[in-house]
Amino acid sequence: THHLNTDQRFLPIASVNNGDGTFTLNLPANPNIMIVGNYWLFALNANGTPSIGVTLQIIRDEISIPPAYGNAVYVSDLAFTSETNGWGPAERDQSNGGAGSGDGGTLELNGTSYAKGLGVHSYSEISLDLSGQYNSFFADIGLDDSRDGLCGNIRFAVDVDGVNQYTSGGFIDTTPKESIAIDVAGANTLTLKVEDNNGDNCGDHGNWADAQLTPLQQPGFRYYRLTPFKLRDDNLADSVQLAELAFFDNGARVYSAGQVSPGGNSPATEGPANADDNASTTRWRDYNKGALVYDFDSPVIINGYGLTTANDAPERDPVRWMLEASKDGNSWVVIDDQAGADFATPSSRQTATTIIPVVLPGVIVALPEPPRNSSTLLVREQAGSDFIWNVNPDNNSVTVSNDQGVVAAEIPVGAKPWALAARPGGNQVLVSNKADASLSVIDTISLAVTQTINLPYASQPHGIVFNSSGSEYFLVLEGSAILQRRNASNHSVTGSVSLPGVPRHISMRFDDSRVLVSNFITPPIPGEHSSTLNTAAAAAQIFAIDPVSMTLANTISLSHDDRSLSESQGPGMPNYLGSAVVSFDDQYAYVPSKKDNVDSGPTRMKPGMTFDSTVRANTSRIALPGENEDATFRIDHDNSSVATHAALTGNNRYLLVALETSRELAVFDTSNGFELMRLPTGMAPQSVALSSNGSIAYVHNFTERSISRFDLTQMLETDLPATNVLTPIDTVSSESLSANILLGKQLFYDAADPRLSRDKYMSCASCHKEGKHDGRTWDLAGMGEGLRRT
Repeated sequence: THHLNTDQRFLPIASVNNGDGTFTLNLPANPNIMIVGNYWLFALNANGTPSIGVTLQIIRDEISIPPAYGNAVYVSDLAFTSETNGWGPAERDQSNGGAGSGDGGTLELNGTSYAKGLGVHSYSEISLDLSGQYNSFFADIGLDDSRDGLCGNIRFAVDVDGVNQYTSGGFIDTTPKESIAIDVAGANTLTLKVEDNNGDNCGDHGNWADAQLTPLQQPGFRYYRLTPFKLRDDNLADSVQLAELAFFDNGARVYSAGQVSPGGNSPATEGPANADDNASTTRWRDYNKGALVYDFDSPVIINGYGLTTANDAPERDPVRWMLEASKDGNSWVVIDDQAGADFATPSSRQTATTIIPVVLPGVIVALPEPPRNSSTLLVREQAGSDFIWNVNPDNNSVTVSNDQGVVAAEIPVGAKPWALAARPGGNQVLVSNKADASLSVIDTISLAVTQTINLPYASQPHGIVFNSSGSEYFLVLEGSAILQRRNASNHSVTGSVSLPGVPRHISMRFDDSRVLVSNFITPPIPGEHSSTLNTAAAAAQIFAIDPVSMTLANTISLSHDDRSLSESQGPGMPNYLGSAVVSFDDQYAYVPSKKDNVDSGPTRMKPGMTFDSTVRANTSRIALPGENEDATFRIDHDNSSVATHAALTGNNRYLLVALETSRELAVFDTSNGFELMRLPTGMAPQSVALSSNGSIAYVHNFTERSISRFDLTQMLETDLPATNVLTPIDTVSSESLSANILLGKQLFYDAADPRLSRDKYMSCASCHKEGKHDGRTWDLAGMGEGLRRT
C-alpha cells in the first residue's frame, strides 16, 4: 500500500514462493503503475490474515528502463512510415550527424553510451506503424553529450494514435537524462517528436536512446502444473496416479506438446505423457507423489480442466491439489486451489470428473450473455458492433450511441422513462415510462418507436426484464405493487402476482428459474418509531418469484449490518435496494444499496449520526442455490452513501458499482475481497454496463446527461488499478429543464462538491430519492428535532 496515493491501495504483486519461507517479488516495470514512494509491504495467507509488514521504498534508477517482457524490438530496426528531421536524416544507432546518412557519432547521455537508438535534430517527427502488436514503448531521452557546454534546448513528445501521451520539460546540456515508459497496448501509430524549446534550434541534437517496443503478450499461459497435496489414502498409497489430466477451452479439449514430472519417479511405461493421451487405459504414476507439468509450446487459454481415475488402486487418487499456470516456467500463479478440502474425486475406476471451471488471470473474458437486470443503461450488440442505449428521464427520450462514442439517435418516448430492456433474438428494446404508465417499443433497426403499450393508470412501471428466449418479459408496476408476466409478441398479460412494499427493480436468473424483485424501501424496523429498535428482527427484502406459476416462492432477507463504527466502516440497515446483479455462473446475486444507521442518536443512546456514519453505500450478496444472504460477504463502500447499480466482468471476478453521491465507479475484486480502484464519473451515476467483449465500462450519469467510458483492458490483463479514460458521450441534445432547475437537481443528488457535503457522503437524494422518502425514522434529538421520519 502506497504511503500517499490512495489510488495505490492494495497493489497486488506477483511472487514466486522459494520454498524456504522467502518469496521473490516481480515488481511492475511500468512507472505509471509502480509509482515512486514508500510502500507498506505485507503478505496475506489463505484466510486473508496479513503478515508483519515492512516499509519498501521504490525509486527509479538513472539507467535504461528494462523491457516489461522479453523479445523487445528496437525502434531503430523498424521501418518509419514518415520522417521529418531538422538537420540531415534521423540516424539509426548513432547521434545526429551531418547532411548524409550514417555520419553520426555514438549515442551518449550523461556519460552513458548506447548501442541502439535514434539520433535526431529538432524539429523531428518520426512515425511508426504498430498494427496493434505492441504493449509498451521505452527510451532514455535527453540532449546528446556532444552538446556539453554548447547550445541546444529541446523537449520531447510522444503521440499514440494521434493523441499526446507524454511531453517532457526542456533539456539543455546540463539536464539529466530521463527514462520514459509509454503504454501503447493495441495502438496502431506511434509518433516521436523532438521540438525546439527556445526559438533557436542551434545544437538541438536529441537522443531516443535504447528506444524499444515490447510486444503484446499472447493471452493465456504456456505451462500448467498440477501439484497433489493429498491422496485418498496417503498411508496406503505408494504413489500418485491419474489416467488423464485434461484441459478444456469452452468444452473443447486442448492437448499439450510435452509433459514432465519434475523430480518424479515414474515407471518407463507409466510416464507423464500418458496423462494427456486421451486414453483411460493408460496412466501416469509417480512414486515421489510429485507434480505434473504440461508444456503447450505457446500460451493457450483454458477455462476448465478435469481428472480421470486410473484402472486400479483408488487410494492413489488425488483428492486435494493445486493447479497453477506460468508463462515462462519460472513464475507461477494459482489458477485453482483445491488444497483446503477433499474434492469429490470419483472412487470408481477410469471415471472422469465433471469439467472444473477456472478463470485465468490476465485474460479478458467476453460477457457470456447480456446481463439480466433492469437498468437505465444497456449495451446491445448489432451487426458486430456495440450500441449503447440509455434513458433520459427528465427529457422523455432514449439515446442510442455507437461504440465510438457518437450519438446515433435521440428517440422521443413517454414521460419519465426509467428502465429499458433488449429482447433476446429480436430487434426490439422496451422502455418503461413511469409518469404516463406506458411502455415504448423501439425498433433497433429504424431507431423509432413502433408501438406504445398503455398500462393501468398511475401504475408507475419501472423494472423490466426478458426471459432467455425473448418470448416473455416481466414488468414491475411500482405504483400498483404488482409484477406482470407478458407475452413479448402481443404484450398481453399472461400472469401476475401482488407484492408487498415498494417493488421497483427486477432481475432474472440465467436459467430462468427465478425472477428477483427488489423491495426498494425496506420495511420499518420493529421499534423504529421509538427509542428502542430490534434490528435483529428486521431485514431488507428481495422477492424470489416462480416465473411459471407467478407465485412468491421466497423472500430473501438482507440483514442489518452490525459492524462497528470507524473511519472506514459503519453499521446500518440496507435500504434503497437496486436490481440484483446475477453472476454468469448463476451462483450469486449482488445487490447495491445504501445502509441507514437509524439505530443511533441521543434518544437511542448509541453513537453515530456523524457525517460518515449516518448513511453509507453498501453491496450485499445472495447465494442463489439456497436463496439466502451470503453472511461472509458485504461491501461497505467508504466515502459514499448510495450504491445505485452494479455489473460483473465476464469472469465474475470484478464487480463494478456506481456510487451516486461521490460520482464514482468502484471496482471490487470479488475473488480477493478488496476494492481495486475507483474511477471518476459524471454527476449522479445510475447504471453501469460493460461492452460485449467485456473490456469497456459505460456509466450513465443521470443529472450530467452523459455517459462516462473507461477502457479496462490494462486492468483486466494485469489485475492492477489501471484504466484508460475515454471521452464521455453527451446524451441530451436539447435540455428540457431550465438552467436553474437542472442545477438544483444536480446539487440535490451530489455530495462530491465539498460545499455540499464532507468526504462525498450525504446528499439530499441519499434520503429523498426523486424527492420522495426512504421509510426511515431517525433520532434527530441531537439537532433539536427528536424522532423524525424521512
